[in-house]
Parts: sequence; structure tokens; C-alpha cells
Amino acid sequence: MKNILSKEQIQLFLDAWEKKVGKKTLIYDLDGVVADFEPMAKFHADKLGVTTQEFKDRKLYRGIQGFYLDLDLISGA
Repeated sequence: MKNILSKEQIQLFLDAWEKKVGKKTLIYDLDGVVADFEPMAKFHADKLGVTTQEFKDRKLYRGIQGFYLDLDLISGA
């Protein structure tokens, strides 16, 4: 997946955010890194009657409240 922002733009954003809130912010990638995205994506895709790929491509997970909270953690992550 291609980054929307360059590393420099991300750093500028993080620096501005730190200045606004007064503390550092940690951003991390959940799906496929810390949490197992695929099984829950397949479960919801089946419920919605779409393929798992379509579920991901259309970012349908964004409309499911608590989607990321229900992901299983990847062992050792």
C-alpha cells in the first residue's frame, strides 16, 4: 500500500500534534501486524454477502463499530 503522506509530512503533522496536545503520540499499525485482520474481515464479509477482497477494498470495516476491538492478537506481536 502506498503512503498518502511522505515521511516529512508525517513528521510535520506529529510535531504539530505534539505541540498542540503537549505530549508525544504513538501511532501503530494494527491489522496484520499486532492484530489478525483476515478472520474478522472474512466473518463480516460473509455477513454482508460480499467477498473478503471487496470488504477490504471498499473499507467496509470502517462502518463496523468496534471492529478493531474484536480482532484477535497475533501471537508474539
